[in-house]
Amino acid sequence: IIFFFRGDEKVQLLKSLGVDHVVDLKNQDVTASIKDFLKSRNLKGVDVLYDPVGGNLAKETRKLLNWGAQILVIGFASCEIPVIPANIILVKLRYFTFSLFFSNRSITLPNYATLTSL
Repeated sequence: IIFFFRGDEKVQLLKSLGVDHVVDLKNQDVTASIKDFLKSRNLKGVDVLYDPVGGNLAKETRKLLNWGAQILVIGFASCEIPVIPANIILVKLRYFTFSLFFSNRSITLPNYATLTSL
């Protein structure tokens, strides 16, 4: 499990909870840090990307995905909606689509929501 956070206190808390690798966004290069971690574990890439931020961080971490990886986009806290190029979806990723609408502290699941796996 790899986490990204800003600030030493959060990084230390996550490490104390047993997270495999924590990247401090204030002090570390995300791509280089994760590549070093993956190399140290003899891994070729990341299998699942959980992305609540979007923006530049999503673009950077997409480069680190393993073949057959999955991306779970939860939101876009960066105010930039994540865009995943079709060639990456078609060639590199296994993907799921699922629609949820959050409104007034409740979750509405449309009856037409689909779950698709390639």
